[in-house]
Amino acid sequence: MNSIKLPSTPIFKSLLSFTAGLIFTFMMVVSFSLSESTFEKHVPQVDTIMETKIELYNAHLWLEEILSGDETEKIHNVWSHFNTGKKYINFLLHGYGNVDGNVVLPLSPAFKPNIIEVYTYFHRLEALSKKRFENLRHSSAGTYDDEIYDDVFNTFIIKLDHLEKQLFEEIRKEHAAFKMLGLSLFSFGLFFSG
Repeated sequence: MNSIKLPSTPIFKSLLSFTAGLIFTFMMVVSFSLSESTFEKHVPQVDTIMETKIELYNAHLWLEEILSGDETEKIHNVWSHFNTGKKYINFLLHGYGNVDGNVVLPLSPAFKPNIIEVYTYFHRLEALSKKRFENLRHSSAGTYDDEIYDDVFNTFIIKLDHLEKQLFEEIRKEHAAFKMLGLSLFSFGLFFSG
């Protein structure tokens, strides 16, 4: 049986070591890039989704308080929460960066239909909030308007939760790729060390 014999000249060994080192370095750079991408890209996106929920929960809570007769709460606080929530949704759609270095990268195009759905329910919720406030007498708890409002609010939260789960799935896939690359690096190192 004929076996292939690799040359054992010093030049060949040097070339083989250089090539292995180059491949190893490339794999390390890709590994670092994947971990940075997950951290710098997805953590602010997850945070933005959570902040959106908080703003809309607050808007919903304060509107219900005002509609139930609490005179200490002011409607401008409700609209402020809506404006901030809208800002966060726009960050997810278009991205955001400021001079302090805070950056929210836009979600990938695969997320766009879900973001548009979230945005649509956001606008419905905002319009219903204005309608309920304008019709204060007919918008108290248990009324038809209240039930519609709660249904739209719950659907909005469900859509936002779905978007968050989709983002976590992307993070999970990137993490799996990162682990596979780490295993490859380890195997590559073992192969060339022995």
